[in-house]
Amino acid sequence: MAERRRKGSLLGGRKFLITLVLLVAAFVYQYVRSPSFRRQCGRVVAEWRGGNGRDACCPRAGERNGRDACCPSWDNLDLGVPGKCDQVIEREGYALGYVEAWEQPAWVAYRLTKDEVMSRKASRADAFMADPEVRTGSASPEDYSGSGYDRGHLAPAGDMHWSDKTMLESFYMSNISPQEPSFNRGIWSRLEQAVRRFAYSERSVFVVTGPIVTDDDEKTIGRSKVRVPGFYYKVIYDETPPEKMIAFILPNEGSKKPLDGFVVTVDDVEEATGLDFFSSLPSDVQKRLEAHSDPDAWAWRDSRRGGR
Repeated sequence: MAERRRKGSLLGGRKFLITLVLLVAAFVYQYVRSPSFRRQCGRVVAEWRGGNGRDACCPRAGERNGRDACCPSWDNLDLGVPGKCDQVIEREGYALGYVEAWEQPAWVAYRLTKDEVMSRKASRADAFMADPEVRTGSASPEDYSGSGYDRGHLAPAGDMHWSDKTMLESFYMSNISPQEPSFNRGIWSRLEQAVRRFAYSERSVFVVTGPIVTDDDEKTIGRSKVRVPGFYYKVIYDETPPEKMIAFILPNEGSKKPLDGFVVTVDDVEEATGLDFFSSLPSDVQKRLEAHSDPDAWAWRDSRRGGR
């Protein structure tokens, strides 16, 4: 009898060990393959630490900008802070570097996954509002009223359907830039659709986007004197092997030209903006990928064609 109990105990222990190994293997498999799952794990760990989704203050952004900045557990800055600005703000859906003199960001960065593209948990908010986290005060919706310019999203609302919170926060004016209506509703919208197609096809892409403001761009709108950019850029990094990058520079005007006519290299955008994208990647990877953009390597569908 004692012998049977001992064998049963050993058998039960062995089954438990096998089950534990399988559970760990399943977790590792999901963690490696799904950036959104890694993001969720990061938030849970942060809550365990007592941070309610935010870690202790992180010097990363402050070192780049000479300011204190609180670093959440989200992954929007995992590949580096693109460049100097007055304030770095990171939210669940995106991070941005705000420039007070322009009353808009120099850059907005976020990771976009296939799961997020497919999600329809949240409806479009259409509730533009000043950003309470901008210490110097952001632009207001009224700055754009009667200006002739659209309130153009940088991190698109169309990329934020996966959460009510991220959808709402995409309408903060710190994520908005003055765009010609024919640009915002035409070729810029087509480029946003193309990025979602890239994320769907590649499972996960990292996006950085923003205005190109030069000394020649003197026009402003509203009481806040929001600077009107002459051009906009967007750079995309496909994280899934085989890794690749593509970049765009588009004038702030309507165009019916195909999107691939505006393709440049990431190096070109860095030269035009003075920013340094994906600085956390190994230098040899940056050098190799940032020097080349091959439109034929990406899944476009209809978004590549010309249009309104």
